[in-house]
Amino acid sequence: MSLESKCDHCGAYVKGLVCEYCGAYHKTNHDADIELKALDEYHIYLQKSDKEQDRAKILEHGFLPQHQAVLIEAGVRCIPLVKTEISKDAKAAQLRLEAIVIKLKLMPSDAAIEQAVTEFQIKIDEAKTYERNFDRGMLVGCVIFLLSCGGGIGGFIYLGI
Repeated sequence: MSLESKCDHCGAYVKGLVCEYCGAYHKTNHDADIELKALDEYHIYLQKSDKEQDRAKILEHGFLPQHQAVLIEAGVRCIPLVKTEISKDAKAAQLRLEAIVIKLKLMPSDAAIEQAVTEFQIKIDEAKTYERNFDRGMLVGCVIFLLSCGGGIGGFIYLGI
């Protein structure tokens, strides 16, 4: 890519195969070797981004490889980013891994795809379980807080304070 090319997605100048600001892929040739280089470049930009919001943007808009082996590699590299915590970049990584699973399921099935889908789905399910448990914990905490506040206010009213 020339130094003067602009990203079709965000308009930033693109120096390589991947936009460093949004993660979009800028190559029409989908050769597996080139896709692997683009994936390397993508993860370098992801590591360089120091803000959660920037990482989330790159994860959301990052290219998904076309070739099976490179797509599986993209999923493997995404697994450590899918964390059991509540953050924008962890959620974006989970959504990226879900997109990878969908693309793999749409490919002709073989043992490598089936194993990758199974392993990736386990990580996705762990993150979703954590998210549900976190939401339930927040709800219970809010209810307890409201009940304790309501009881305190009722007591003040009863005592005439």
